[in-house]
Amino acid sequence: MQVPFFTDAACDMALCRIAEGDHEALAVIYKKLGRQIYLLAYSILQDTYAAEDVMQETFVRFMLIFLSCAAVILFYKAIR
Repeated sequence: MQVPFFTDAACDMALCRIAEGDHEALAVIYKKLGRQIYLLAYSILQDTYAAEDVMQETFVRFMLIFLSCAAVILFYKAIR
């Protein structure tokens, strides 16, 4: 039995779409998690601008990781 990464099926589907190269699927993840990430960062930092920076950096790194995964998937499909 596969355990979903998120409890929200929309996020799970968006992760699959991002891994396949669908950059617009990041908007789903952002809408679902952006505020939570910001609030967590703000609760630790107590600084609006720093919390926004943390949220943005989180999504930049997230996108870079999934773009790397997408590149590997596309390469694998190309050599099959």
